[in-house]
Amino acid sequence: MFFNFKNLIKFIILAGSIYYLSRNLDISKLFEIFQNTKNIIFLFFPIIFIIFQIYFGLIKHYVLVNYTQANKISFSTLLLPTLLSYLVDQISILGYFVIKLILLKNLKLKFSQIIFSSFFDKLSSFIIKIIFALPMILYLIINYQVFSNIIVIAIFIVVVFILILIFIFKKTLISKIKKLFSKYNIVYLNILLSKEFLLTLFLSLISHIFIFLAYISILYFLDINISDLKLIFLLPVAILVGALPVSVTPWFYRETSFVIILSYALIPNEGAIAMSLIFSIIHIVLLMITSTILFFYEVYYKKI
Repeated sequence: MFFNFKNLIKFIILAGSIYYLSRNLDISKLFEIFQNTKNIIFLFFPIIFIIFQIYFGLIKHYVLVNYTQANKISFSTLLLPTLLSYLVDQISILGYFVIKLILLKNLKLKFSQIIFSSFFDKLSSFIIKIIFALPMILYLIINYQVFSNIIVIAIFIVVVFILILIFIFKKTLISKIKKLFSKYNIVYLNILLSKEFLLTLFLSLISHIFIFLAYISILYFLDINISDLKLIFLLPVAILVGALPVSVTPWFYRETSFVIILSYALIPNEGAIAMSLIFSIIHIVLLMITSTILFFYEVYYKKI
């Protein structure tokens, strides 16, 4: 049922985001920021960074889809469905899964394979987003003494001890996990123990580095002061929070997340909204252009 409690919460969050922005956004200042931008040539940098981010995302999806395939599907065959799913993802994460189910079904992929590739695509991105946000936690601990030194040292010792145990007994641990997966027929979860999953994490890492660079270059284009060191720690947190699927659509909620979080790095509300909008618009335009070119290539050129 569409109007269930979970969707009601998402609509409330969307409405709350719109209300917050309406109360904290000065349209005249937003236009002023766009008028005071540097030379348009500086937009070249975020465009290039986002192109690389999309490219590494495509490679990651190619690896995940082919993990469960006996007969490998070519990168070019997966290109258009993946680009379209990423495009729809800009509107809703539900649309991302739906469009994948529709398009990849034509490639004779099983339902479980499509869900698997989509889920682990999102999971690897989420893991890297959390890793990128961890320095902010350390920053808070060091600068604001969130925890006492004794607790920090105790946590560090426990984590190191656990890592040492995992390293010593890694073969036994991997064997036990594989037996558990086999017992409950959780075939696809074996990827967590594979080189392919490490590769997807690496590709997600590279992709998110380009995302970070794109946002920084957009701030430079907008001629917004980025000298505050806290921005380095806060921007990954804003990206993580803004990507959480807690609203009907990422629009408005993502911008609200950027406004609230980046205000602690002295980024003006209008500047935070502008950088979020520019990144999303560039992303959408690039996906639309490449998808359109590929569509006409598939429909017309291949028939000649």
